[in-house]
Amino acid sequence: MVDISGLLSIALFGFWVFCIIDVATTDKTAVRNLPKWAWLLIVVLLWALGGLGWWLLGRPHRTPREPGSGGAREHYPVGRAPRTTSPRRSRQPADRPEDEAVIRARIEERDRQLARWAEEDRRRKGEGRGDGSDS
Repeated sequence: MVDISGLLSIALFGFWVFCIIDVATTDKTAVRNLPKWAWLLIVVLLWALGGLGWWLLGRPHRTPREPGSGGAREHYPVGRAPRTTSPRRSRQPADRPEDEAVIRARIEERDRQLARWAEEDRRRKGEGRGDGSDS
């Protein structure tokens, strides 16, 4: 016959040890309602009730991990999610002829615009000297 009270005792002891380790490894900025040291003291002194209190009231909210991230368990402070990376765009090789043609067209357009601006500046400076000075 299986001893139910023995199994329950082992399960509660395992839960208590888990809670102690969980409190100890949680980032202190992520702990809710009490300071981390207070939760550790409560869990150690009140045994299973302290562990239950930690589980319900002190443990930080967990953010779901992205699929395939694997690795160790992470704790995030409330209101701060893990940084996600956006997919990187691949760069097109610059040695393709159509790219060179586009680049040359843009350079020519820029040169024409610069020439127009220079001409406008010369005209404005010429109009500004209408007072008869030779400077």
